Order: sequence, then structure tokens, then C-alpha cells
Amino acid sequence: MTRTVAPVVSRAPASPTPAAPRRTPAPGSPNILVVVTDDQPKQTEWATPQTLDWLGEHGVTFERAHANTPLCAPSRASIMSGRYAHNHGVLDTRHPERLDQNTTVQRQLHEAGYRTGLFGKYLNYWRTGVNPPHFDEWLLQEPVRYYNGHYNDNGTVRNIPGYNTTVIKNQTLAFMERSGATSARGSRMSPRARRTS
Repeated sequence: MTRTVAPVVSRAPASPTPAAPRRTPAPGSPNILVVVTDDQPKQTEWATPQTLDWLGEHGVTFERAHANTPLCAPSRASIMSGRYAHNHGVLDTRHPERLDQNTTVQRQLHEAGYRTGLFGKYLNYWRTGVNPPHFDEWLLQEPVRYYNGHYNDNGTVRNIPGYNTTVIKNQTLAFMERSGATSARGSRMSPRARRTS
């Protein structure tokens, strides 16, 4: 059997289709916090044992988890879409527009009534002036500056003084406080450095 495959790649960020009406989350829906870090090879485990222990005790651990690609942006796109890189199309660190924003976990959570937030890095080379779809709140930085960075803060591009991971941590915690106990929330914190202060 012969198969012909013709890849189609858009140059502009994928325009999300209008979301379905937002529902109220079911009572008892869990809160979701995903922390994605950069540059965490196996040999750096020694640096964060207390953090890993705390997260394991208060969250979920995966004994057989692995990244399906060693590249940052394709791996992040896989987390957001639940698909392998060859299926979602983000195959390198320079083409975030290849991810179909209509098929992401954040869209599903948003439509299920979750308050969604994104703080830190979305996908490499995501333009600072472009708002990420399906998030209620966000703080994005691209390119990274570790001190006194240039951020997209809920649609307003501005400079925020301070150390990058501290700024991101504080915005994440503020989002969680604002969301309160009355609504389910899904948040992703993606600092550039290995630790937050």
C-alpha cells in the first residue's frame, strides 16, 4: 500500500475557533497545578529533593513517566495537547504556531468551567504581544530576561522589576488566591530557572 502525506504548516498562530459555552465545574472537581521546568536532566535530582518529596506527598507522582521528546517546545506542546510531536506539529523550538490551539488541555479545562492560568514560558518564540488562547489570566515572557523582564501581563505588555522566577511564582500564587476555594482552577507555572525564590 502506498500512502502520500502532504504536511500543511501555517505561518500565523492558529486562530482558535470559538469556544463552547463555559460550564460550571462539577462539585468536588480537583484543582490542577502543573509545574514545568527547563533544563532538568537526571543528574540535577540532588538539587531539589525536598521539593520533589513535598510535591509527591501533596500531589501525584509518575513512577514511569518520561518526556516523549528531549526538546523543550515539542515536549510542552505534548503536555498541552496530549499528542506526540509528530502529531501536533511542533517539532522544534522556533514554530509555536504549529500547535492547534483548538485541541489543547487548557481549552478543555476552560470549557469545563475551570479558571485557567499560565505563568512563565508558554512555547519558545511565542510572541510577547500575542495573548495565549483559552487562559483567563497569564504572565508570559519571551525572550527571557532573568531580571527586570518584559512581560505580557493579561494582554498588557510591560516591564516588571524583579527576578524572573520570583515574579512568576508571585503571579501564580496571586492567581490561585484570586480564584479562591469557590471555583476549580487549572494553572501552569513554567519558570525559566530550576528554582523559585
